[in-house]
Amino acid sequence: MFSNRVMCRFIALLCFVTGTAVAADLPLGVVAVVNGKHIRQVMVDVAVAQEGARGQADTPALRTAVLNDLVVAAMLADRARQIGVSNLPKIAAGLDVLETNFLARELQRFWVEKNPISNAELRYEYNRQVAELSKRGQLQEFQLSHIVVPDEALAQQILSEVKGGADFVATATARSIDPSRERGGDMGWVLPFNILPEIGNVLVNLAPNTLAMAPIQTRLGWHVVKLGGKRDYTIPTFEASKLPLQQAVQNTNWAAYLLDLNSKTNIQR
Repeated sequence: MFSNRVMCRFIALLCFVTGTAVAADLPLGVVAVVNGKHIRQVMVDVAVAQEGARGQADTPALRTAVLNDLVVAAMLADRARQIGVSNLPKIAAGLDVLETNFLARELQRFWVEKNPISNAELRYEYNRQVAELSKRGQLQEFQLSHIVVPDEALAQQILSEVKGGADFVATATARSIDPSRERGGDMGWVLPFNILPEIGNVLVNLAPNTLAMAPIQTRLGWHVVKLGGKRDYTIPTFEASKLPLQQAVQNTNWAAYLLDLNSKTNIQR
């Protein structure tokens, strides 16, 4: 079976070969017109940027293919409206969901761009976090690996296999449902209070290079946990912390914006 994109490009090529696409003088900024519907250059630019995010290079060939896709999509969408497909309840609801989610994402992107984080905000958050960490005294961090599966019986089976000599990394890669499976279950060095408490509470009592005695249940599933090592934690410098600090401040500011917006919005459930 052809994918939708392959089919669209096949149809676009067919239209070109049979001559149903005709050259015309187009308004400024418009690259094609389909039954009166303008396809603008900015639409092509946006679609090319989306392809770029998936690893495609911005080339004349890609731009031609993208324009062809948009022409065919516009043709099909216009036909859907003509025969009433767009008015079917599920289709109309789907369009509403797509528009709502798209605008919500774009509002957040727009808000972030218009509200850049100052160096003073980053410094304030850094000092706040350092003060909180300092209250805890000398800290240790732990090298965590885990295998996450959906049920206890499977977790018990995997724990037995690993205890019996099965390779932890290979087992995590093959059977874990957590994204860390791509790293063989490795979660790096963590502070116990920065991870799920069910796991953090167990980690502090494990010896290096040992497995937790039993699978641990969390909201994410059942975890077979391995501690690689322990070491004293050194607070990173401000410069080394800028990226996570920026994300933390941005999350805090966005949450405050959402609360303010929620207080001004009439919501009925």
